[in-house]
Amino acid sequence: MRRSLMIGSIIAVCLAGLRAADTQEPNLENGGSPVILLPGYQHRSEKGVDSLVGRIWKRNGPDIGYDIGSNAGNQAQGHAKDVPKASALELNPKSYSGSVALTFDEAHDKMYVSIGHTANFEVDNVRSRRDVAEVMAMIYTYRQN
Repeated sequence: MRRSLMIGSIIAVCLAGLRAADTQEPNLENGGSPVILLPGYQHRSEKGVDSLVGRIWKRNGPDIGYDIGSNAGNQAQGHAKDVPKASALELNPKSYSGSVALTFDEAHDKMYVSIGHTANFEVDNVRSRRDVAEVMAMIYTYRQN
């Protein structure tokens, strides 16, 4: 019960941060972030061959690499199959046409989040539940085309 309350509080703080942040829709076409950034996070687009790639990070916090495109596949499900001891979860939120797969590595300091077969987010430097909540709060602002 106490753990659920704490996680719920962390998520509420993160969502409040998103409301306080610029709430305009992300604009991938002009090199913008694919998600709404929480305060303290930065974004950089990178050169991709057949997809949109880039990085979102916070100093001393999570470092998120993304790969978005029609041929991206589902990296989270692939990692879960390759590493049977990895923690895996699949969600089916109403706001997405496909599922959202979430996988942690065995040490739980790296996570993979895939939205359907078109968007992958690979996250390093995950140190706390708050980091997980911040990452997921931002990723849930991603909108499929």
